[in-house]
Amino acid sequence: MDISALPKEASPPVVGTGQTGMAGEHFVTGELLRRGWLAAMVYGNSPRLDILASKADRTIQIQVKTRTAGSKGDTALAQDKFAPNIYYIIVDLMPESANYYIVPGKILDGFYYRSPCGIRGRIPARQLARFKSRWDLLEQDPETPAAS
Repeated sequence: MDISALPKEASPPVVGTGQTGMAGEHFVTGELLRRGWLAAMVYGNSPRLDILASKADRTIQIQVKTRTAGSKGDTALAQDKFAPNIYYIIVDLMPESANYYIVPGKILDGFYYRSPCGIRGRIPARQLARFKSRWDLLEQDPETPAAS
């Protein structure tokens, strides 16, 4: 069968934010497993935590924030979901792939925007480039800000 004659999907289907978030969590879990981590999704049972991951004698907590292709603004992160001991992975879902930005909470604390109302917060998009595909940060001591 010649698949070149089959019509190509013009664009990915529109999905809700819940589906987008869950897709990002699955992508990150799969990538962690591929990189030798044991990873388990928490499935909404913890307000700050999406994934628990372990490698050798190290266990980390991860919060995943997912954006769809074309999202260029800051990433929302409610202030009650921010903690310096958590790793934040921002996923940009593209039609055929994903980009990952791995930011330790202790480093994020230095540029995370907190609104004066004490509720809203955001991760500035202009700060993310240096964290693209920095999976190595998950294996470093969180006290050492190695992301330059």
